Amino acid sequence: MKKFTESILIDKENPYSEKIRQEIENVDIEIIVENDLLSHDVLNSIEQMNLLFCLEYKLLIEKDNKKLAYLNYLISYYIFVILTPPFSEEIALKYAKDAINLYNHKKYLEWIEYVKQGN
Repeated sequence: MKKFTESILIDKENPYSEKIRQEIENVDIEIIVENDLLSHDVLNSIEQMNLLFCLEYKLLIEKDNKKLAYLNYLISYYIFVILTPPFSEEIALKYAKDAINLYNHKKYLEWIEYVKQGN
């Protein structure tokens, strides 16, 4: 199976096409793992940002709280570990806390403690 980033972003003529929208809408977010987001070495900076916005779009359309929590965790991870923009700790912490508020999971609690250590 292709990684999420390959499925959504790589070799696409237009990352804003209806086909991409459908792929994002249909992807089962719970099968995506952190390593799927780590293929940033093959993504240029625009594709890295597009991936963040694809995750944000999925966050907007997802209805299930458990999946919403996991999406918040993935976005937090992506911002903190991969993108590391200015204020990444604060932004990642916001998403991590949103994850915990939606679904209390040990993994998310541990992630919050990790993020609080800074990068």
